[in-house]
This record gives sequence, structure tokens and C-alpha cells, in this order.
Amino acid sequence: MHIERPDVGARARIIGTSICIYIYKQLNPAKSEAHQRGLKIIFRPRAELKPDLANPRHHSRKQIQQIAKSISVFGFNVPVLVDAELNVIAGHGRLLACGELGIDEVPTLRLDHLTPAQARAFRIADNKLTENATWDDCTR
Repeated sequence: MHIERPDVGARARIIGTSICIYIYKQLNPAKSEAHQRGLKIIFRPRAELKPDLANPRHHSRKQIQQIAKSISVFGFNVPVLVDAELNVIAGHGRLLACGELGIDEVPTLRLDHLTPAQARAFRIADNKLTENATWDDCTR
């Protein structure tokens, strides 16, 4: 799969399980660090959040049920990431699971420091990079 959007300043290329992301307009590290110090978790109505219809990750019914079970057992520990307009950047599966559980308000983190191109690239990276990890089968 190859995604290229030079009109918005970012290009992501996915080949098998490896991913390369090219961001032409890099974040200013000082701006990013200052923004991250001000990050706040805000509970928002699920209905206000706008899932990305072109989300690169598709969640099966079984996976949504597994996520719902995890939220039931452990709590909602990973906020949904949104942009300034409340478009979902990451957390689509958690939102779907909340629908199954009847949870109407979810914790969110607003990532205003990302451009639309960076948010799209992060959405892909957030989903693909975990596939590159391996499991340590030794338990200590």
C-alpha cells in the first residue's frame, strides 16, 4: 500500500510490515515540548468525536469485543487522541468498544501541535509501528 499526499505535506509508505514516514514540514521541537507540558485529559461526549472514515485500521467485531472486555476489566486507561476539531487521530477501536459498553463520555487528549498531514502520518505510524515489535517469551 502506498499513500502519497504532497498537497498536504506528508507522505507515508507502507511496505509489508515496515513503515517509513516522511514529514516534509517537521515539528518545531520547542513548540512540541511546550505543548506536551500543557496536555490535559478532558472527558468529552462520545457523540462529539468525529471518527476518520478513512482510518487505516479496521476493527473486527471480535476485536471490538476484546477491547470492550479490556476496558471493563482494567478501565479506560488510554485516552482517545483528537485534533482541534475533535477528529479522532487514534482510538477508533476504543470508541467502538465504548459504544458496546454504553459509555457516553471518554477521556481525550487534544493534539493541537500536529498539522493535518502529521496527524494522518501519526495515525498510520501508531497502528503500524506496534506490528514491528516482538514478544519476549521469557517471563521473569
